[in-house]
Amino acid sequence: MVSALASFVLFLASISIYRTRAAANRWWFAILLTLLGSYLILNVILIASNYFTGDGITDAVIYTVTSSLKGAGVGKYVLPFFGLLAALALIFALLARSLLRRKAKSSSVIYSLIAVLLALFSVGTTPAFQDISLLVKSQIGGDT
Repeated sequence: MVSALASFVLFLASISIYRTRAAANRWWFAILLTLLGSYLILNVILIASNYFTGDGITDAVIYTVTSSLKGAGVGKYVLPFFGLLAALALIFALLARSLLRRKAKSSSVIYSLIAVLLALFSVGTTPAFQDISLLVKSQIGGDT
């Protein structure tokens, strides 16, 4: 819970710094939007995984997604999935618009770098990223 809160605070801080102090550059915007979009997608994946497993992203989730979705009862979740995709697209569009409507009076590349680093740390501290990292480490270092 603490890492989710810290991740969210870093996410908001990144947006705030970019909007108020960062230099206007397409590369900074693209990098930041990619990282913040990854943050959103990871959290949606975590919410969906928690819905099905109650334990976050586990081996069972990875196995079901990578091998086949047979037996997962996908048919009844098609409509909620498309609704979730539409909501995610709307949030992503609002995020992009928010980042484009900058209010920077005295901008600096340093603040752009800080905003990108905060976004990177927000992705790295999400519980979904941590779950996936632990699964990958256990697969690489384990006997399986």
